[in-house]
Amino acid sequence: MRIHAPFCRRAIPVSEISDITSASDDGMNHGLLNWFVTGRASAPGGVRINNGGRARVTIRTRDGSLFNVVVDDHDQASRLVEDVRSIRARSSG
Repeated sequence: MRIHAPFCRRAIPVSEISDITSASDDGMNHGLLNWFVTGRASAPGGVRINNGGRARVTIRTRDGSLFNVVVDDHDQASRLVEDVRSIRARSSG
């Protein structure tokens, strides 16, 4: 899975994803900086990649890294989660 925003790119092998979920999001930046990408993958809140929107996909990796990606809407978030879960199921089965 590839996630990106201005000045940020990350490739996460699907096999390294331990959990992926979707939830509502207010689409706001919660820190002092109004920037697309905030936080660190190893921090308790993880990285927040805010593309603006009403939903987020939360990705936790096997090494404990955490990524929160804000997307347009709940449908998009649900599709992303289901796609990754489907790929994981096929590769483990």
